[in-house]
Amino acid sequence: MHELGCLYDSSFPDTDPFEPQPGGCCSILPFFLHDLVELPITLLQDHTLFEILEQRTSDIWISKADWLVKHRGLVNVLVHPDYTDAHRLDVYAQLLEHLTGQAGGWHALPREVAAWWRLRATLERDLAGRIPSGLPASVTVAHAVLVGDRIDIEA
Repeated sequence: MHELGCLYDSSFPDTDPFEPQPGGCCSILPFFLHDLVELPITLLQDHTLFEILEQRTSDIWISKADWLVKHRGLVNVLVHPDYTDAHRLDVYAQLLEHLTGQAGGWHALPREVAAWWRLRATLERDLAGRIPSGLPASVTVAHAVLVGDRIDIEA
């Protein structure tokens, strides 16, 4: 893909135990493949949800999305318009309604996520491991710190 000049791709699931050859990239965050930003598919594909698991609701998607948000991961779902009917559109709408109701999330297009991931890769740290001030207004930096037996995020 990077030979074609693509800036990002979403070909790899984080996990996918339901495929003939199960697996995944084991990441809930974007990552680089050469100069291509990979945005992992982190929710079940619609075909898996509707056809293989025979689900009629968005509960599995919502449960995984909540887990991803809790772990500060990327919520990325692949849907196919050729599987769409009125009921499935309602299920998609349930997921989108749930996601837009989440406080503090960033609802971005794939190209925006890829652009941020590229910018993030260029940031430099000072000797204390902190990213210095003077960043573009679009950048928010948080630091993870170990507090006892848990990790806290300091904005």
